[in-house]
Amino acid sequence: MDNEIKPHFKAKTTVTRGRKYGPDKGKFTFGEDGWRVIPTQIDGMQELYGEMARGSLGIYVGKESVFEKGESFDAECRYAVLEAYTSLIKLGAEFKLWDGGFFAVGVITEVYKENWIEI
Repeated sequence: MDNEIKPHFKAKTTVTRGRKYGPDKGKFTFGEDGWRVIPTQIDGMQELYGEMARGSLGIYVGKESVFEKGESFDAECRYAVLEAYTSLIKLGAEFKLWDGGFFAVGVITEVYKENWIEI
């Protein structure tokens, strides 16, 4: 992971259905840089204005990768706006990834509070 961008936590994520459309249907892909930014819902988030509150989560797997439905992977993760999530980021917390519907689930396996310097 880039030295300028430090992860807030590590998670194990499982693809439950993959993308709904396009050439990557049924898959979750990462480009050459190994990064994706995906809307998420983490356990404990409240609903806002009748819709699920979703946060943008940066997910880093280290290299270009393709994960099929049913596959799991470990990744370093970082919320774009950490302040909204500090009380929710804890070992064992679960989250879901959104792309036209929830397509993957994750669980936090390590927390890096030393990287929460912007708080």
